[in-house]
Amino acid sequence: MDEAQRQLETAQAAYEAAKAAYDLTLEGPRAEDIAVAEERLKQAEANLRNAQAAQKQRDILRSQLESARSQLRQAETQLELAKAAQLRRQIVEKDIEALQAQIKQLQATLKLAKAGRVRKVTAAKDIELAKAQVEQAKAMLDNALAMLSKTVIVAPVSGYIASKNVEVGNTVSPGVPLMRLVAAGAVEFEVNLSESDFAKVQDGQPVFVRVDTLPNQVLKGFVSKLVPVAEAASRQFKIKVILPGADRLVKPGSFARGEIVVRRIPNALVVPNECIVEWQGKTSVFVVVDGKTARQKPVKVGMRTAQWAQILEGLTENDQVIKGGLERLSDGTPVKVIGGE
Repeated sequence: MDEAQRQLETAQAAYEAAKAAYDLTLEGPRAEDIAVAEERLKQAEANLRNAQAAQKQRDILRSQLESARSQLRQAETQLELAKAAQLRRQIVEKDIEALQAQIKQLQATLKLAKAGRVRKVTAAKDIELAKAQVEQAKAMLDNALAMLSKTVIVAPVSGYIASKNVEVGNTVSPGVPLMRLVAAGAVEFEVNLSESDFAKVQDGQPVFVRVDTLPNQVLKGFVSKLVPVAEAASRQFKIKVILPGADRLVKPGSFARGEIVVRRIPNALVVPNECIVEWQGKTSVFVVVDGKTARQKPVKVGMRTAQWAQILEGLTENDQVIKGGLERLSDGTPVKVIGGE
């Protein structure tokens, strides 16, 4: 770095000298002297720019070097913390082994004392002392086992880690989330329903779910839980849907839409929702009469889904129902049938 500074200072001095010579030459009007001075000035300017660029590059390298050194020191600290944690675990394991051996020895001594198979006469206080030593060793063993259990984090359910919030060597406080665990095997889907829809839902009802990331696939699940208390802000009720085996297909936090089968009606007469006209409290549809005239017929609607409406009264299965362009129709409007479903 000192060498780069010296080079920069030399270039600046050369530049100043060349400029001074150029300025001095201007005082004398000889063309060849002026040309030489201009060339020297240009060369000095180029040298100065190169030296400045080199100095800037060295400053960047110096910053990168300091950053690398800082990362190295941080990695070394984490390594030392990890080694210390491993050493503490090994010490605890050795303490447990020693305590287990001590308990076995004390239990054997106690058993021999009770049976009277020791060579000297064992007093009752010796037996009590042996009992106390066994209990003390057991307490120390339980404490060591408790400390050992705290060195391992056990997941409450089987699954996979979606995100990790801490690294080896970090110090955390109680209650701080360490990682996000996603349970394997099933996905839970939360739904908010209005009070009228909530009244139709029961545990175990089948649910068909579509997820934006799987546009061509329908996932089948079932209602697993109903929360009978409305949320204060939205006044809606929450239900939970389980999608078995969808954990590898659906990402946590995804948005989905579902249809709950609340009732099955065999041989129901249905029309697309866009065929329904609702005006001034009356519900109707337009049908084609004699293949050339649109007639508005009042109907009674039953169950509805996102696509279909059940017709209870007002239509037969042989009626031709008009689907599009309803805003341009009125009763008696001439029409021409050019296709149908």
